[in-house]
Amino acid sequence: MDQIENLLECITNTNGKTQSIYLNMLDENHIKSNKRIVVSQLITKLLTKRKTRPLGYRLLLCYLNQNSLEGSEKSANVWFTIILKSLNVSEISLYGEIIYEALALLIKNIQCDFNLSKAFGSVYVLKVVEKFSLKEILEDDCCTLSALHSVEQCLKYYPRSLKSGKSGIENFLINLLDSNNDDIVFQTGECWLLLQKVRGSLSIGAKNDETQWRDYQLILLGSLYSIINKSFPISEEIFVGTVVSNHLSQFEVHLTEDPVKRAAQVCQRFCNLIDFLKIALSKPYPDKKLIFTQQILCFIQRGISLKINNKSNPKMDYVCFKALLPQMQIKLLELLEVLIDICHTHLRMHFRTILSILLESLENTKLISNEGNRLQYVKFRFVVYKTISIWCSNLKEGSHCEIISEPLINELLDDVTQRQLILSKESIEGKKIPETQFFTFNCLSLSENEKLLHKEAFSCLHLILTSSGHLLRNSVMKESTDIYILFQFLIC
Repeated sequence: MDQIENLLECITNTNGKTQSIYLNMLDENHIKSNKRIVVSQLITKLLTKRKTRPLGYRLLLCYLNQNSLEGSEKSANVWFTIILKSLNVSEISLYGEIIYEALALLIKNIQCDFNLSKAFGSVYVLKVVEKFSLKEILEDDCCTLSALHSVEQCLKYYPRSLKSGKSGIENFLINLLDSNNDDIVFQTGECWLLLQKVRGSLSIGAKNDETQWRDYQLILLGSLYSIINKSFPISEEIFVGTVVSNHLSQFEVHLTEDPVKRAAQVCQRFCNLIDFLKIALSKPYPDKKLIFTQQILCFIQRGISLKINNKSNPKMDYVCFKALLPQMQIKLLELLEVLIDICHTHLRMHFRTILSILLESLENTKLISNEGNRLQYVKFRFVVYKTISIWCSNLKEGSHCEIISEPLINELLDDVTQRQLILSKESIEGKKIPETQFFTFNCLSLSENEKLLHKEAFSCLHLILTSSGHLLRNSVMKESTDIYILFQFLIC
C-alpha cells in the first residue's frame, strides 16, 4: 500500500488527464482489494490538504464507484465535513464538478447505512442546500450538471428534511429555466418533479403528493399558455379547466426588448417547459397522478395551430418567430407522443382532436417546404410520421386513421417513393400519359436525414395499413399496397 501512496504523491502536481490515467489503473488493480480502511484513510489524508484535495476527490470517486462504505463510516463523516468546507467560491471555480459528483455519489452510498443516512438528513442536508446559492456553480455546465445530481439525491432521499430549504432549491432551479444544454434541462426537469414531494412550499400550498403533482401539472400548462399569449395573437381561449394563476410567477418569462433575443428566449423557455411536462408525465411519482388529458390536448392543438403573419407581428418579430416556430411545434408533437404512450386507449374518446393535430401538423410541414427550408421540413415531417406511428400502434382500429387516410397516405407515398413522373418524348408531344407512374428511388442521392424520413414514412404506412387497412377505400388500399410491396422488395 506504501507503493500506491508514493505513486499518488508523485502525480499530485500533474494535470487532471495524467492523474486520470493512473487512477484508472488503481481503480482496476487496487481499489477493489480488501484493504478498504487503508484506502479510505489515504483519501482522507489527500482531502485534508488543500494542495492534494483535487486528487483526493478523484480517488474518492474511484472508491465510491467500486466499494460500499462498510468499514468506512467514520471516514464518511469526515468526507462530508471536508466537502462542505470545499463548497466555496475559489474551489468551486477550480474543480466544482468533482466536488459535487463526489457529494452526489456519497449521498447515494450512505443509504445502505441507517446511522449515516440519518446523520446526513439531520446535520448536513440543509447546509448543502445553502451552498446552491453560489453563482460560480452556474459558470460551468459540467459543474452545474454535477450540482443538479447532488440536488436530485437530496430530493430523492430527504424530502422531509428539506421543508425549510425548498425555496433555496427553487431559486437554484429557476436560474436554469433557459438553459440550452439538453442534459441540464433534463436534470432540471427531474429535480422540479422531485421537488413536488417536499411539503410546505410557499408557492404551492398542496395537502398531499397527489394534489401537489396536479398543481405542478397545471402550473406548467398555465405557464406555457402564458408564453403563447405574450408572443402570439389569440383568437379564442381554448384552454379548458382550472389554472392556478397566482402560481405562474416561478416560470414566468420576462421578455427582453431586443426582438432577436426575445424570440430565442421564448422558444427556449417554451421547449424547456415542454420537456419538464414530459418528465412530469412519464417519470415515476409516489402517488397517483391525475393527468388532465383534455387540457393537454387542447394546448397542443392551440400550439400546432399557431400562425405567424405580418399584420399581427412587427417585421423583426415575424422573421424571428417564423424561423423558430417549427422547433416549438416539434416539441408539442413530442409531448403528444409521451401522452399517447402513457394513456394508451384512454385517449380513444379524443381521437378527433388528435387526428386534427396530426393533419394540421402535416399541413404545417408543407408551408415549410414551400419556403425552401428542406432540412427543417425533413425534421418536422419525420416527427409527424413518428407520432402517427405511435398513435396507430397503440390504438390499432381505435386510432380511426381511415378518417384522414387519403390526404395522409398521399403525403406518405410522396415521401416513401420520392416519386417523379417520367415524361417520355411521346407524352411531351401531347400523347396521353399512362395511368401507371414510374418511380425512381435513389438512396445515394439522399442525405442521412432524408433516408431516415423515408424509413419512418415507410414504417408509418405499414402501421396504417395494419391498423386501418380494412377500413380504407379500395382505390386507396390498392395504391398503398402496391407501393408498399414494391418498396419492400427494393429495400430487401
